[in-house]
Amino acid sequence: MNYERTLDLEQALLQFRYEEDGRLYERESFLSYPDQVFVYQLNAVDDGEVNFDLYLTRRDTRSGKTVSYLENIICENNCIYLTGYNGNRDSGIEFTMGASIQVKEGTVRSYGSRLAVEHARQVTVYVVGRTSYRSEHPKSWCEEQLGKVMKKSYSQLKTAHIQDYQKYYSRVGLMFDGESSCELLPVPERLENIKKGADDPSLAALYYNFGRYLMISSSREGSLPANLQGIWANEFEPSWGSKYTININIQMNYWMCEKSGLTELHLPLMEHLKTMLPRGREAARNIYGLDGTCAHHVTDIWGDCAPTDYNGSSTIWPYGFVWLCLHVIEHFQYTGDMDFMREYYTILEENVKFLLGYLYQDGSGFYATGPSVSPENVYITEDGQKASVCCSPAMDIEIIREFFLKYLEVCSSLGMNTYTEAVRERLEKLPPHQDRKIRTDHGMAGGLRGGRTRTQTYFTIVCVISQNTD
Repeated sequence: MNYERTLDLEQALLQFRYEEDGRLYERESFLSYPDQVFVYQLNAVDDGEVNFDLYLTRRDTRSGKTVSYLENIICENNCIYLTGYNGNRDSGIEFTMGASIQVKEGTVRSYGSRLAVEHARQVTVYVVGRTSYRSEHPKSWCEEQLGKVMKKSYSQLKTAHIQDYQKYYSRVGLMFDGESSCELLPVPERLENIKKGADDPSLAALYYNFGRYLMISSSREGSLPANLQGIWANEFEPSWGSKYTININIQMNYWMCEKSGLTELHLPLMEHLKTMLPRGREAARNIYGLDGTCAHHVTDIWGDCAPTDYNGSSTIWPYGFVWLCLHVIEHFQYTGDMDFMREYYTILEENVKFLLGYLYQDGSGFYATGPSVSPENVYITEDGQKASVCCSPAMDIEIIREFFLKYLEVCSSLGMNTYTEAVRERLEKLPPHQDRKIRTDHGMAGGLRGGRTRTQTYFTIVCVISQNTD
């Protein structure tokens, strides 16, 4: 009753207020980067009580599935630890999740694999997690981390979390003129009002700030890049294996970084390119017989660069690595960091080497690509059939043109010229854009996906796409 839920974007706090049996309860939670812990506090504001059981599970919640995939649940010293292996003990990833509780004016007791809270006025739950991807002994790390955070007060943890978050969030502000009373309404109501023609420009600013909140919360120094689920996935078997889709999605995640003053949070993506580099060299050599490096439309935490799907409209496309190189160049353009560019120049050069070998001259004298696809797009043939594989789709040419242009700028800054002559020769003979009817699942194609090179012909293509998209 009287239920309210609020996400405070300025402090990265999730807050709840509700009434039950005439008594007011409040909850607040946050994920702390500096203390590496999820903190969840429950308060009985009036004369109510907080009573519940806490347990951990790793159960497949899909319909018809009931198996719990874990090795053990250990309850000791008012802490619960869930442990197991993703795969097997020899080659799988070991994981541990740990949770503990502190109460005021109540009791905590353990029974079986649960912690029972009774007659408490305030309860604070602490949750940590670790895998062998980061630590040799995940359970030991969780035990140590819980011990550290539980020596601090809730106020100390919350203050450290807010200070850490706001050093990024407070760098940028975006405001639009408009009716300020809209900001007091719940977001679903604001969306419905816009559908009816209401003017609410501040909702766009809210959406932008929500994007910054997600980026700050899921891509930090030393972390893996943010994927389609951020860094959290509540499904037992998340969509696309919770991998990195690099034919648009991960690029979209990170387009805002440099423009929003979050340059450090861009680095996890670029660090991952180092993991991909040797796998990309294997793909270029074993699949195409070429020097250099390449990646297709999906990669993972191990840097896989091979084709990974049976979908003809996305699999035959070796430009994922090239497109990600534009993020490296953009970071350099914003920061002017010469040491950074020297560190990553090899990655750019390896992608250049692949393209120089992969491009071929067609009957018109242009340097063409293919067989290839415009990722997840379908075009209509002259006899009305749907197809996806072609030569020199606009997507390829847009990415290659922009990459070559930016690569030449980088070479000029660094005084490098090993491949500049060959790049200029290919650049001058890339095919021009052509109007085509395209059906796309993404609702966009070609350079519209984040390229910087624009032509009048290209805007004609955009108009055709918008008229033929379901």
